[in-house]
Amino acid sequence: MTKARSAQAGLTLVELLLAMAIMAMVLASLSDMLQSAARASTLAGEAMTLQREADFALARVTGRIAAAPAPTLSKWPGLDQKTNKENLFVTKFDTIEIFVDGAGQLVEAEGPQRRILADSVRSLSITATRSSGGAPLVEVALNLARGDASAAATSVVRLGSIR
Repeated sequence: MTKARSAQAGLTLVELLLAMAIMAMVLASLSDMLQSAARASTLAGEAMTLQREADFALARVTGRIAAAPAPTLSKWPGLDQKTNKENLFVTKFDTIEIFVDGAGQLVEAEGPQRRILADSVRSLSITATRSSGGAPLVEVALNLARGDASAAATSVVRLGSIR
């Protein structure tokens, strides 16, 4: 019987089970690695989307600031900022109001017309500083966050610089 058995080449059941167990461990570690890579890719995509939204909104806001009339010295700092129940704060440039509403949306309002520039706003800061060159410099800092992704954008523009 041993001659007939040795003539058949093959694996025993124990060898097959051992090979399958090793393969299962290798595939399990690869699966975790692929899931981690997919999560990182999704997070990077969300962060890029937020950065584009922040850049767009910042460009829009700084464009409005640059187009606003420069204040006289009696109206320094030239930013009419106020807070109210519905809005975190409102900054007014000429006839344009820029504010973050209670839903975390950055809104630009001109009369009855409202435009949402960005959502998922974590913070918005608009600060004017005195400048020896006349009109104040205005720093705008915007932070957006959605899920685990976040983006920040900052710019400085001279109030009324394109009029």
